[in-house]
Amino acid sequence: MKQRGVICILLACIMGAYAFENLPFKEAGLSQVFAYSWVGFCLLVVLGNGLAVLKAQRLEQKEKLASKAANRKKLRQYG
Repeated sequence: MKQRGVICILLACIMGAYAFENLPFKEAGLSQVFAYSWVGFCLLVVLGNGLAVLKAQRLEQKEKLASKAANRKKLRQYG
């Protein structure tokens, strides 16, 4: 899951860098609106995948801590 997120981030950054040169920011009208909205959606994709990568890392850490806690022996036994 983490690798897919990193690949998506890289592809979105490459597409954004390539498209940034060709988008019509200085024109007026709908073409300018399209250019800014395209950049906005590109940023949403990058941020969303970045959050997915961070969430995957947090889940891995929680699973490691849970497995360590399950493997511990009880120090005291009541009974």
